[in-house]
Amino acid sequence: MRIALRKPEARAQTGERRPRQTALCYVRKNSNIRPKVHQPPGEEFGLEWITRYTKYRQNMAILNPTRAESPSDDAVDIVALGASARALAESCLRAGRRPLAIDLFGDTDLRQVAPTRRIDDLDDVDTIRRELPDDESIPIVFAGGFDGRPDVVARLESDRPIIGSSAIAMSHASDPLRVTTILSNAGLEFAPVRPAGTPPEDGRWLSKPIGGSGGIGVRHADSEPLSSRYYFQELIQGPSYSAVFLAPDTLVGVSRQLVGEGSAGVPPFGYCGSIGHVELASVAIDQVRCAGEALARALELEGLFGIDFILDDERVYVVDVNPRYTASVEILERSRELSALALVLDSKTEIPDAKETWGKLVLYTHRAGPFSGLPPKFQKLANGFGALVADLPAPETQLSAGDPILTLLTHGRSESDVKSRLQQAHLLVPSLVS
Repeated sequence: MRIALRKPEARAQTGERRPRQTALCYVRKNSNIRPKVHQPPGEEFGLEWITRYTKYRQNMAILNPTRAESPSDDAVDIVALGASARALAESCLRAGRRPLAIDLFGDTDLRQVAPTRRIDDLDDVDTIRRELPDDESIPIVFAGGFDGRPDVVARLESDRPIIGSSAIAMSHASDPLRVTTILSNAGLEFAPVRPAGTPPEDGRWLSKPIGGSGGIGVRHADSEPLSSRYYFQELIQGPSYSAVFLAPDTLVGVSRQLVGEGSAGVPPFGYCGSIGHVELASVAIDQVRCAGEALARALELEGLFGIDFILDDERVYVVDVNPRYTASVEILERSRELSALALVLDSKTEIPDAKETWGKLVLYTHRAGPFSGLPPKFQKLANGFGALVADLPAPETQLSAGDPILTLLTHGRSESDVKSRLQQAHLLVPSLVS
C-alpha cells in the first residue's frame, strides 16, 4: 500500500518565522506522579507494588516504548498531534520513532516519554505552527480532535508531510450523507441520517455534531431543526463496537466500546473506554470488512482509520467513520503486541494474532474539587490486577464535575474478565477528589 506521506506545497513567504514557544504550560490535566509503563513507581506505592509491577512490565516490555532519560527536541522525527496525544506518542515510540507530542493537556506521563507542547485550542493554527519543529520535512500524524477540522488539517498539510488521510478525505468522512450513500451503494447496513433541517417525528433519533468524536455533544433529538453543524441519526439499539483498519482493506482488530457507562461519570452517549481484541461471528466480520473497504476506497482514506458500528444480532449498522488513529487503537496494539503506526510506516498487512484481551476505562469525576492523588485503596486495587494508570492529573489540580481524572488499562482472559476488572475501579472515583 502507499504510505500517505503528503509533501507540502510551496508557501508564500510572509516574513520571518516567529520564534517557537518553549515554555511548558501546566493546566488541569498535568501530573507528576504515575506508575508509568516505562518508569518504576515511587516509594509511595510500596515495595510489594513495586516488585509485582516491575516483574509485570518486564514480561510485557514489547508492548511499551522505552523511556528516554531526558526527552528533547533534538532527535524528533515525527509529530503526534491531537486532543490527547499520549497513546499515539507511545505508538510512535513502539515503532522506533521519536515523537514531539502536541495536545490540549500536556500530561506529565506524556512529558516523561516525549518532548511535549500543550496548546489551548485545536483551531489555533498559528500556535500549532509555532510549536512544530523547524524542520518542515518532519511529518505529522493525527490523533482525535481533527475530524471536524479539515480546514486546520489543510493548512498544516500545506506546510509539511502528513501521515494518514488528507484534509479532503477527512472532510468527506465527516459528511454523514456521503458516508451513508457509499454504504447504501455497497449494499451494507447503516444508521439512517437526516440533515439538520428535517427533524424526525418520533423519539428514536439522535442529534450529533458533524465531525464530532468521543460522543461529545450527542443527545436525544426532539422535533426542532438543528443548526448546520449538526445532523440527525436514527438510534440503533445494540452493543457498540469499533473496527480499526489499515487502508484500504486490512482489518487490524475489533473492540467493544464502553459508551455512556454511568459508572464512569460520562454523558449517556459519551465514550469512556474499549475492550479488545474481540471475536465476532464470521458473518458480522464479513460485513465489517466490506464496510471498511468500501469506505476507504470511496473516501480515499489512507493510513489508519476506524469505523464505529452497532451489532444487532449478526447485522452490522455503521454509525461513524474516524479517519485517523482512534481511541481504541492502543487496546489492539497491546492485545496483538504491535505498533499500529509501524504498520503504516512499513506498509505491513500481516496482523499477528491477539495474545490476550486488553481494556481501558476513562474515569471522570462526579463533582468539582482538588485532585487528592491516588488513594491507598486505589493503589491496592491496581496492585491486585496489574493495572496501568495513564493521564493522571497532578495532586491538588482543580477539577470540574465531568472532567477526566485518569485512564485505567488492564488485561485478562476474556472480554467479560477485563470488563469486570475495569468496573471495580469506578467505585473509587469519589475518593480521587477531596
